[in-house]
Amino acid sequence: SVRLDPASLHLENKAGVPTGTILLAGLVLNDEGKVLDSFNKRLTVRAKSAEDTVPPNITYTNYLSLKPGLYQVRVAAADEDGGPTGSAWDWIEILDFSAKKLALSTLFVGERKAQTNTSDSPEAKTDPLSDQVNLNVARRFASSSYLRFVTIIYNAASGPGSTGGNGNPPPAASTPPAKPDLAVQIQVFRDDEPVVTDPLHRRSTDGATDLARIQYAAELKLEGLAPGRYVLQVTMIDRIAKASASQRFRFKVD
Repeated sequence: SVRLDPASLHLENKAGVPTGTILLAGLVLNDEGKVLDSFNKRLTVRAKSAEDTVPPNITYTNYLSLKPGLYQVRVAAADEDGGPTGSAWDWIEILDFSAKKLALSTLFVGERKAQTNTSDSPEAKTDPLSDQVNLNVARRFASSSYLRFVTIIYNAASGPGSTGGNGNPPPAASTPPAKPDLAVQIQVFRDDEPVVTDPLHRRSTDGATDLARIQYAAELKLEGLAPGRYVLQVTMIDRIAKASASQRFRFKVD
């Protein structure tokens, strides 16, 4: 996903409303520099009416199917009428989940405005997905808002069922299903120094229908963080397999 800022886009009056055109192109390369996929799009941007301006931010998402590996994504945009251009690139790693080792997906991060909820805890007191937020492609957040993220836990080990009162395994009909034993820690770093460290707490799997792919969502209150660049780090610990996995997300507080 990329965010486009059309503030300097050349606009013409078409069908009674301001209209502009963005040319967008992208490449996906593997770690050897080979192009695996590409796309070219012509995006028409229109205001809702003659009195309005075009939207201040436009998000475009392109979907690709890639095998596990390390990839570089490059995207460039230009005003069709010869105006300004822009470009961005980033590395994306797709893990090999078939290895059956504990792993976390990419962090999908959005911003929730402070007035939409009153929860101040790192993990939402109610269902953290109860009110929808959009992905924050720009990775910029207001200091008064909440940073919300979602990740998927893959291949968590499951523990044995309980034993009977005499220490022997109970009958199969009374054996509870095996469950993972997971703990999570959320940290925020600035200049490699931790500025937020959420105490290690258990990730309950009650209600999870697919223990091979467990969803985890939480949010952080950004109030108190000085303007600047930060790194969010989410670490999941599998107490049964004695393994851990982490993901990071770089963002800026305005």
